[in-house]
Amino acid sequence: MLAYNALLHPEILTSNGTSSGGIPEPLTGLQSSVNPEELNLSDGLAATLVEKIVLHKNRESQLTGADAAETRRKRKATAEERLH
Repeated sequence: MLAYNALLHPEILTSNGTSSGGIPEPLTGLQSSVNPEELNLSDGLAATLVEKIVLHKNRESQLTGADAAETRRKRKATAEERLH
């Protein structure tokens, strides 16, 4: 629920209004009145969210990246060693 509420923040919401059904209409590009230097990405909720996104993307790249097959092979070998 918190993540959904954060996405509805005016600086994050990428819409220029709502259609007749109340569904946001997407913009063709990102627009913001906040300079990137003014964003607080080192403290509080923003830092937590950025850290979680980075950790998720790193984990995702490990599982699906170019060396994913090598990682799976090493895990399988380690598991087989522990079983013996």
